[in-house]
Amino acid sequence: MSGNKKRQRILKLSMLGLEALLLSAVIIVSVSVINNINSVRNNINNKIITENQANDNSNETNESHSNGDNGEESDNNAAVLSVNAAVVSAGADTNDLNRHYIFVGDSRYVGMKKYSQSNDTFIAKNGEGYAFLIENLTLIQNSVDKDSVLIIGLGVNDYARNYKNYIQIVNELAISLQCPVYYMLINPVDEEKEFQYGYTVYNEQIDKYNKLMQEGFDSSVRIIDTNSYLKSTGFNTVDGLHYDDSTYKKIYDYIKSNVL
Repeated sequence: MSGNKKRQRILKLSMLGLEALLLSAVIIVSVSVINNINSVRNNINNKIITENQANDNSNETNESHSNGDNGEESDNNAAVLSVNAAVVSAGADTNDLNRHYIFVGDSRYVGMKKYSQSNDTFIAKNGEGYAFLIENLTLIQNSVDKDSVLIIGLGVNDYARNYKNYIQIVNELAISLQCPVYYMLINPVDEEKEFQYGYTVYNEQIDKYNKLMQEGFDSSVRIIDTNSYLKSTGFNTVDGLHYDDSTYKKIYDYIKSNVL
């Protein structure tokens, strides 16, 4: 019996040793597979970045915009845009990769989305205003976290009838959300050119309502004055109301460089 017990003990130790060897082999294979996967993923990401850079350099053309009435953009084909594009562009050094930038706006934000980076989310649609903001409150609230920055750019289509509503909802968001909330002032138009396309938005009105909204916003709401910036540095439009690509890029970079 003593000899049998000894043989059983040796056999058990041998089995344990074999299991340990098998476990080590599995771990080594797993590490190798993970390294290969990461290598392939990095190659794919590098290729995407290279292709996007090439596309940006070759697609510097004006967007085609449809006519509207009283500043209402008529093309409603652009859906809510959640953008995850790894685009390396000029002004990228102003992008804080630890931040999640959430842009909520109308066609003027749709125009900027082509310059978005991997940590940007665009919730934007042509021709929209206050109703769009309300409809997407749940999406906005679910998108933000402590590392987010919310940047709202609505109003050009409905400032006259909804500026008080904008003041109320933006104030509420600034108080309730655990992230900085910015409101981008309504940007200027080219009045002479827009009349040719049927738009009737006036810079005097824009300035009036920008001032009213600034006076009504709570101190927790942060202002991005792209309006004054564009007036002082110049801007180009395709129809008086909508900007060309270079101006959209200019606005995007200005926002990124002025958001803390």
